[in-house]
Amino acid sequence: VDDVDKISRGKDVAQSGELDIDSALEKFISDDFSGGDIVAVKKGFDASTPHQLSQSYIICHAKLRLPALCAFLASHKSEKIVVFMSTCDGVDFHRDLFLASRSIVGGKGSSLLGPTPILRMHGNVPHSERALTMSKFSSSSSCVLLATDVAARGLNLPGANWIVQYDPPSETADYIHRAGRAARAGRAGNALLFLLPSESKYLDVLKVKGLKGMGMMGLEKVLEEGAKACREVTREGLKKASGGSRNDGEAFATSIQIRLEGVIVTDDEEKKREANRVKKEARAAAEAAEKEKGDEGGGGGKGSKKAWKGAEAEAQKVLNTGLLAKGRKAYQAFIRAYSAKEKAVRHIFSSRSLHVGHIARSFALKESPKELKEASSKQMAMEDGGKKK
Repeated sequence: VDDVDKISRGKDVAQSGELDIDSALEKFISDDFSGGDIVAVKKGFDASTPHQLSQSYIICHAKLRLPALCAFLASHKSEKIVVFMSTCDGVDFHRDLFLASRSIVGGKGSSLLGPTPILRMHGNVPHSERALTMSKFSSSSSCVLLATDVAARGLNLPGANWIVQYDPPSETADYIHRAGRAARAGRAGNALLFLLPSESKYLDVLKVKGLKGMGMMGLEKVLEEGAKACREVTREGLKKASGGSRNDGEAFATSIQIRLEGVIVTDDEEKKREANRVKKEARAAAEAAEKEKGDEGGGGGKGSKKAWKGAEAEAQKVLNTGLLAKGRKAYQAFIRAYSAKEKAVRHIFSSRSLHVGHIARSFALKESPKELKEASSKQMAMEDGGKKK
C-alpha cells in the first residue's frame, strides 16, 4: 500500500530553520543507518543506480512548475514517461486536466499531447483499470503515466525512457526506487527531479546518500524546447506580449498557463449549468412527491426544506466532479503531503517556505489561497453533510 497516498492530516508541520544542513544530514544517516558504515551509506545510492541511467534535476519556481512539466512532456511526446506525484488527488486532477485540454502538439487526439495516451496509477485505482493501464503502457510506443509511489516498487514498466519526479519523494530512499523504473534490463534511461529553489539543499541529502553525477537541466532550455514543440501555443503567447520583447520560452509558459486555467473555467461553467439543472429537477421531483402524500403548502413544510437540502446535495455532487473541485482538492492534498516528509528533511520541505499563491497557480487555479481554503471547507462540509444523510 502506498504510504504517501495515506498521509494523515494530523502530521506535524515542519519547523523552518531548526537544523542546519550538516547536522540534519548527520542525523539523517544516524536515523536511517544506525550502527552502519557511513562510507557504505555514502556509496548506497551510487551502487544501486544502473550505470546507464542519466540523472538530472531542474530548479523551478512554483508558478512555472505546470508550464515546465507541459513543456517537458510536449518535447518528449514520442517517448514513454512516468511522472511521480505525491498524492492520489494530484494524479487524478492532472490526468483529467490534460485529457480535457486540446492538443498543444498538433496531430490527432483530443488531449494535451494529442494521440499520446495519458494514464494514471495509484493505490485507489481499481484493479481492472490497473491491469488495462499496465497493458497499455507496455504496448504503447509512447505514453505518459502519472503515478504515486505505488508504481515505484514491484511494477515492471517496460521501455520507460524518462522518470520525472515532479514531487520529491516522501521518503528519500524512494528516490532510487522511482528512478530505477528506467534503465532496466541494460537499456539506457533518464531521471529528472523537479525542485523549488527553497528545496535545493535536498541535493546535498542525495549526495550524502551516495548519488553522483547528477546534472542540472536548465528551466529556460526546457521552456524553449516546449516552445519549439508547440508553435501554436507559443504564437499565442507572443501575441499577448507587450512590445514583442518576450522570448519563445516565456511566451509558451504564459500561454499554456492561460490555456489550462481556461480549461478549468470552461469546465466549471458547464458543471454549474448541469448542477442548476439537477437541482431544479430534484426539487421538482421532491415537491411533486410531497403533494402526492398530501403535504399542504408544498414549499413551506419540513418535507419541503428537506427536499431543498437534498437538491443542494445533488447539485454539489455534480460540482465535485468538475476540474475546479478536483484542483482544489489536489492543491490541499499537496499542502498536507508537503509537511509529511521524513523528519530528517522537513527543514528543507517546510510548508512555511511555500508561496501558496504560486502553488495554487501550479494547479492552474486562479483563486487566492484564502478563497481556496473557504471553498474547500464549504465543499468538505457539503460532502460530510451528504454522508450523514
